[in-house]
Amino acid sequence: LEELERKASRLQELCPTHLCPIGREAQRTLRVWAELRELLQETRAHVQQAGRLRHFFKDYLAMM
Repeated sequence: LEELERKASRLQELCPTHLCPIGREAQRTLRVWAELRELLQETRAHVQQAGRLRHFFKDYLAMM
């Protein structure tokens, strides 16, 4: 992502009139990437919670 940002900035410096769409597309890509990272963090949290529940029920069944 950092590389994409650097290249997009460099391209806009070289040819700013032609690269407005590229700059917008780069920003869109960065936004989508940030959203994906957030979803990944949420998924990891859910997986951890499911693991804790599984462990709890496994222990509960062992007590029976």
